[in-house]
Amino acid sequence: MGLIRLANMAAAAALLMLGASTAGAQVHRCTGPDGKLVYSDAPCAPQSSGGAIKLQENSLDTRMEREHNERYLQGRQQEAQGQQMDAAQAANAAQADARRDSPACRLAIRNANTQSSTATPAKIDNDRAEAIRECGFNPWPGKTASEIDAENRRSKAIERAARRRPGLITTCDTSGCWDTLGNRYNGTGRTLFRTDGQACTRTGNALECR
Repeated sequence: MGLIRLANMAAAAALLMLGASTAGAQVHRCTGPDGKLVYSDAPCAPQSSGGAIKLQENSLDTRMEREHNERYLQGRQQEAQGQQMDAAQAANAAQADARRDSPACRLAIRNANTQSSTATPAKIDNDRAEAIRECGFNPWPGKTASEIDAENRRSKAIERAARRRPGLITTCDTSGCWDTLGNRYNGTGRTLFRTDGQACTRTGNALECR
């Protein structure tokens, strides 16, 4: 009897909801000869007692409740995803710290920092790249050794070119002269020697250094 009663109550609730959502719907409450209570949209059978009942319109806004539940579920899902991301980031950070503190990482950094005087920029960069792969981070941010070497070579080439440009003598004394660039030339004849040892030929106030 308990199960039958629960089934009837569930059916009644379903019919009530159906009636609330459908204007003008008619529901009949019928008691059969065996005493069972039945809700139906059809009139009661002749051997049953009861009849049509009046349904009140459902005052609950089920659409708003559904939207509220959906927002709640979305919030919980986003919260769970955020927790998963935080856990993954924490695990990655712990793994990165372990690589940084490993003996292999420390050895690779020491090898890259210990270079002979004849080590080429390419070898230095290769050793540093090996340490970066081992440690998972770059202990030498900024320009590579090859880039620094190329810049130094360009600077020296520009300086040499500037020194080769013809200069003009500005002032002289008994042992030499100065040019417009501030360079000192030693000597008193046509051939003067710059302080770096470069020989220059003087023609009037003009100098040509080879």
